[in-house]
Amino acid sequence: MMGQPSPQSSTMAIPKRWPLVTPFYTRAPDTPITKDARLINGFVEQDATDGEYWIFKRLGVGGASIFPSNPAGYPQGAYFYSYNTTPGFFLTQIYSVIGGNILVNTSNVGPISPGLQCYFETVNSNPQTVVIMNSLEAVIYTPSTGAFAQIVDANYPTVACPGWAYLDGTLYVMDYSGNIWGSKTVNNAAVWDGLNVVPASTKADQGVFLATQLTYVIAFKQWTTQIFYDALNATGSPLSPVPDAQIPFGCYHPGSVQKIDEILIWMTSNQTISPQIAIMENLSPTIVSTPSVDRILDNVLINVGIPIAGDMSLYSWTLKHAGHRFYGLTLAANNLTLVYDIDQKYWSVWTDAFGNYWPIGNFTYIPSNTGTTGKHIAQLMNTAYPGNQGSLYPVDGDYEYPNDFGKVPAVDIYTPNVNGGTVRRKVLNMLYFEADQTPGSILQARYSDNDYKDWSNFRSIDLNQEKPFLDNEGTFQNSRAYHFRHQCNTRFRIKASELQLDIGSL
Repeated sequence: MMGQPSPQSSTMAIPKRWPLVTPFYTRAPDTPITKDARLINGFVEQDATDGEYWIFKRLGVGGASIFPSNPAGYPQGAYFYSYNTTPGFFLTQIYSVIGGNILVNTSNVGPISPGLQCYFETVNSNPQTVVIMNSLEAVIYTPSTGAFAQIVDANYPTVACPGWAYLDGTLYVMDYSGNIWGSKTVNNAAVWDGLNVVPASTKADQGVFLATQLTYVIAFKQWTTQIFYDALNATGSPLSPVPDAQIPFGCYHPGSVQKIDEILIWMTSNQTISPQIAIMENLSPTIVSTPSVDRILDNVLINVGIPIAGDMSLYSWTLKHAGHRFYGLTLAANNLTLVYDIDQKYWSVWTDAFGNYWPIGNFTYIPSNTGTTGKHIAQLMNTAYPGNQGSLYPVDGDYEYPNDFGKVPAVDIYTPNVNGGTVRRKVLNMLYFEADQTPGSILQARYSDNDYKDWSNFRSIDLNQEKPFLDNEGTFQNSRAYHFRHQCNTRFRIKASELQLDIGSL
């Protein structure tokens, strides 16, 4: 008919894309993971212009420690302290605990029970103090004077759950029976009150971890979580439970609990469900783990209950970087680090350069007002890399650190099985890659046509070309999965892989 446009030739249609960014998936809980779609040593970011996703190489670790550890031993925690002592002057200190020794910058200021994860809080006393606790003891350090003392008050629990709660000038800890104990005098961590106690006792489960969110105290227990507020009670504890605010699952392991931007995230448990990962924001919990993650958590190899000194079977961390908020959960006995991007709602796996779990944890941050550019720093949690376990190292994007301690980790993109929507024979003539042009950046590609069992040899693509491509990828009948690998000492970002796929006969 006159005036009607001619139909576009099928050869000019917009090409299909091989999926690079797909949800983390595993059909079985076994580690190492050998099948299904996953991203290793990367994270994703949605492009606001077209809604598609870029894959970025994960952060790297600088090779020179900022604060080397003089004592050797179990890494127990890191903390940043800053206080405006006089107008225009900030007292800034980095605290780390290694092998039962508390270091302020590089100075050893005193002991604490070794081998247990430590938790920090700044108390607004005059002068300010920093309190540090683990399950067996708690200490007070005064930054302005260097004074150091153990909390010896008989009303402080002999064995406490991990975690401080500091609210309206009162410091709280919880014992394993679920009793929450409070300090006696406002902003004084040394004196405790035997009458300032309230039980988190809606259920007869064991205490696990104590935290705060906004103006509330959060008592994580074995199978339940209870929320308290400052009711200004004239006698006993100032705290009272928030009515009808009990959460019907508790905390599986205290090492899983983290807080970032007033968001709590942890591994859940109760008497009827398997472990999951939950986020609580504004007192409202949401499960964020997927069935694939839950399958892995079903299989965790950890000790549950009162922490055991030297047990590194599970630890976690949070990190805020360039618009991303990451939660990392390391299951060391399973040789796996799972990373959740809270904002992109995406799970990935991070490893060291040797394919084992990522041995970085206990993050803190040095802001730019200290006379240097802002830096994330973290403790080295094992001896996989040269250097002292427990030392603090800088962590930043691949534009700053494209490797860990000089060793280059592999970014591995495993795609799902793709059949093109048909079981007919497919001829894959070309793959074109949309990625950053970077000198020395090489992408390797191989495929499996039998459900991740056998793989072709790797072929290399130079990503410094204007239009990187791979040709003559052969024919496959049913499904094909690709494995793309980037292991170069360069930055790396990739968005898409367009393909020329011709459909044949049965």
